[in-house]
Amino acid sequence: MMKKGIIFLIICLIVSLFLTATGCESSINGSQNEQLLDFYPLHDGLEYGVMVGKAKYLSQIVIPETYLGLPVTTILSKGFSDCNDLRSIIIPGSVTSIGSSAFSYCSSLTSITIPDSVTSIGSYAFSDCSSLTSVTIGDSVTSISDYAFYNCSSLTSITIPNSVTSIGESAFSGCSSL
Repeated sequence: MMKKGIIFLIICLIVSLFLTATGCESSINGSQNEQLLDFYPLHDGLEYGVMVGKAKYLSQIVIPETYLGLPVTTILSKGFSDCNDLRSIIIPGSVTSIGSSAFSYCSSLTSITIPDSVTSIGSYAFSDCSSLTSVTIGDSVTSISDYAFYNCSSLTSITIPNSVTSIGESAFSGCSSL
């Protein structure tokens, strides 16, 4: 009887490790971020950039404000690109820039709120996010780069603050519902 119990526990552990390794969890937040997101030091190691890492197949992600005690300031280029299951992402107030193609082809992403701390949105940052319906851009964004929201065919609502002084070429091209 004891052998069966131990075998059952081992099988449960193996299944749990498999699900974690393949990203079958439905969401992450808190300390799990450090295990599933990838962080890269920037500017002499005084701040970090973030990208998806093992969290690629999650539906909800919360980016932490800090990693190893230092601020997470950048969503790296192609950082969350092709995360087809991603429906919701929370960007903290520590982030100041969203890189090129950061969320391109996130086909399940439905809405995004860009915090007031962000000053720039890179080219193709949200291109081809076919389920994206609404975007709220924070009050510090000064530029929206070329093709930033290209081909977001479901986009029906976007709030652009007065701080925006430049909108790049074809930034909203293909937004047929806007």
